[in-house]
Amino acid sequence: AVERLAALGNRVGAVAAEIVAWYSAQTRKIYGLKGASLHDACAVAWLIDPRLIESVFVHVDIELHGSLTRGMTVCDMRWLLAEDSTFEGDQAIARGAPPNVHVGMKIDQDRFFDLLINALAQYPWGWRALWWRH
Repeated sequence: AVERLAALGNRVGAVAAEIVAWYSAQTRKIYGLKGASLHDACAVAWLIDPRLIESVFVHVDIELHGSLTRGMTVCDMRWLLAEDSTFEGDQAIARGAPPNVHVGMKIDQDRFFDLLINALAQYPWGWRALWWRH
């Protein structure tokens, strides 16, 4: 993706390539993960093309009082599992709170990057030209 962004040949592509390369390097260094999550871009892309991301409807809340999870976003999947649970007795899965949010679980990476790169290709002069137009 970084190579495709840089290959746009415009300032927007060059800056986006630098940002994604830096963020990917930091993610690898800190978390040991390959690549980087482009949360904001994915959220906008999902609005543009709802078929881009597979989601589940679950209850999401922010834990404010836990000693291990304070401030953590918690996705309660028990609602999904309760009806199909094969556990019985003390091992039964209790239903969590009713679902309130669609949570993206899987993205079509190729389509996402096609959408992102095609959008960035529309701005050959960079952000300053966009700012001056308004």
